[in-house]
This record gives sequence, C-alpha cells and structure tokens, in this order.
Amino acid sequence: MTKKLLLVNPKSEEDSWFRGNLIMVSPYATALLASMVPENWEVEILDERKRKLTYDKADLVGITATTSLMPRAIEISKHFMDKGIPTALGGYYASARTQEASKYFTSVVSGEAESVFSELLKNAENGNLKKIYYGGHGEIGPKPARFDLLPDSYSVYTIQTSRGCHNRCTYCSIPFMYGPNRRHRNLDVVLEEIKLVPNDRIVFADDDIFGLSGKDKEYVNEMLGRMIRETNKKWSAE
Repeated sequence: MTKKLLLVNPKSEEDSWFRGNLIMVSPYATALLASMVPENWEVEILDERKRKLTYDKADLVGITATTSLMPRAIEISKHFMDKGIPTALGGYYASARTQEASKYFTSVVSGEAESVFSELLKNAENGNLKKIYYGGHGEIGPKPARFDLLPDSYSVYTIQTSRGCHNRCTYCSIPFMYGPNRRHRNLDVVLEEIKLVPNDRIVFADDDIFGLSGKDKEYVNEMLGRMIRETNKKWSAE
C-alpha cells in the first residue's frame, strides 16, 4: 500500500529584495530528500510561501526549519500530531537543540538526513518511529533534487556541491553541522541536477564554493567548465 510523505517548508515572514525586486529562492533540503523517497511512497513538497497549508491527509509529515521558523514549524507539527499523523523535524535547529525540538515532534533528525532517511521511512511504515535519529557525515545527495515537485516561478534555484569547511571558526555552525572536513558531491549528479533547474539562474549554497586545497579548486574548475560547455545557466555563490 502506498504511503504519503508531505515535506513542508514553513512560511518565513521575511522576504529577500534586490534592487527593488522580490527574490524568491527555491527550497533545497526538501527537494533533495524527495529524490531519495522509494517508489512505495508518494511524496509532495509544500512551500508555504507559494501555497497555503490545508493539513491534508498524510502518513508522515517532514518539516525543515531554522531557528526563526521554529514557531511556525511547531504549530504545523501540532496540527498534524493532533490528528494522529506523525511529524519529523530536520535542519539546523533540530541538530543544535535536539532534545528541546523532540518535545514538539514525533521524531527529530539531528545532523545530515541522508544517512538515516531510509531508516526513518521504514520505521514510519512499520509504525515504530524513533524519537531521535542521528545522521552522520556521509554521501551528499546521491540523486538530483526533485525540482519538478516544486511550484513554478522561483527567482533562483539552490544547488549544493559540497559540505563542510576547512576553517575552525568558533562562532560558526558549519563544523558542528557538517564536520571539519570538506566533502564534495558526485560531479555527474551535480551537473545532472543543474540541467534540471527550470530556469537559467542558480545559486551555490556551499559553505565555501572555492575552498582552499588543490582538490577543491580542481573540482570547481571542472564543474564550472562543464557548466559552460553543457548548460546556459547563470550562477552566483554564497
């Protein structure tokens, strides 16, 4: 029997503007996780900036949120849990404040979700979700993000090619979240994902797109060279 997974991006009260124009960036974590959903699950992505959440029937609701979005994320979780529908939270807040977050969600994913996502879905199928899942620093997005599940008309689409940073800045959350070493994503998967972007504008959400080592520069040079040869995308980086 097919199960339904609803992945929700809570609405932010803040919009991004550039030179008088509203810039709406596509959500990425939910689109990337959607690519890992097995065939016995139906998956839907709901971005509250694009469509109102109506609390439709689902077998599992996944929510990603930063600290500023937690009040809305908790509100969404409560609505579904009151209906007997389990919820799972992932993201920075879930990783930094795991025990606190676990008070408001059926399950919490601390760290990167890829390494525990299959287990979480299997547990949901069997009705025995764990309270906390601890994700490791493994392979990044083994398949291209499911941009086809997102609504149309985003100004720019997010791509991630690596995680981690060589630096050890004490105030920064990157080493805590993604580990102290830089990890690159499979380049063929990255290029396939770039080609699937519906428009010609992408932003690389890497912690440090260019890196410091010779390996980093070799990877970026090859990626950008292939982008020029194989696509017509315009890009920027954080």
